[in-house]
Amino acid sequence: MRFPLKCMRCMPYASLIAILFCTFGVSICHAAPVKIMSLGDSITAGYNGSPETELRGSYRQELGTLLSQIGIDFDFVGEFQRGAGDNDHQGIGGYSIERMTAEYGPAVNLYQADYTLVLAGTNNHFAEPNREYYEETYRDLLQMVRDNAPDTSIIIATVPRFGYDRAPETSYWTESWVNERNDVRFPMMNQAIYDVAAEMGNITVVDYYSELDPTTDLISDGVHPNLYGHQKLANLFFGELSSQISAIPEPSIVFPMLAFGVMSTIRRRKRSAQA
Repeated sequence: MRFPLKCMRCMPYASLIAILFCTFGVSICHAAPVKIMSLGDSITAGYNGSPETELRGSYRQELGTLLSQIGIDFDFVGEFQRGAGDNDHQGIGGYSIERMTAEYGPAVNLYQADYTLVLAGTNNHFAEPNREYYEETYRDLLQMVRDNAPDTSIIIATVPRFGYDRAPETSYWTESWVNERNDVRFPMMNQAIYDVAAEMGNITVVDYYSELDPTTDLISDGVHPNLYGHQKLANLFFGELSSQISAIPEPSIVFPMLAFGVMSTIRRRKRSAQA
């Protein structure tokens, strides 16, 4: 869009700059808060099996603290909330990968998060281990996120291990049963995550399976993280988020340079018109 020189002379400089920025889709203001969606099951929602996890709302409060400490303005988004402060999320207890794929699409589309943090698969442990099945379900889930929020950056965590002690006791929760999950099913799921992420491209994987210690980082049910487990997941997501967000140029840096160029052009045109 071009404006006649005559209009430029009578138009306040600030108004002209605002029009140019709107025309070219550049924001005059500082960047809006980074929108982050935590997507998953009860580990994402924040399981109420221990006081500290209920109060703190899963790993999000730990992650929020880390982001705030380095000056990142953020907004957790999602249909649900648990815990104090900004604890919006997209997690429902008991959900399998398939149910997330089938039901979370509208929320992903509505919120258009800048970053989507995914932890899914714990509730698929009853399915017979099958590499093709795992790859298909993760591919469908991640493609659903991409289809509904094409600009979101996806960071997915590997599925953590179970603990051997469980209270209250459950008849099927034996050492061999847990070993089969920890040593066969979850590693197969996690390899599928890595393979699908590499296949689809531009998806980051963080290794929660290796980071979480089932002897110290789980509550008494042997499934859900305690505060230590949440802190470890928060640290993993924070490492990737801080790296990716810091690589994005701040509009506030672009604005002075562009504004200087616009003002210089106006001055040159004024001098030419007066000559």
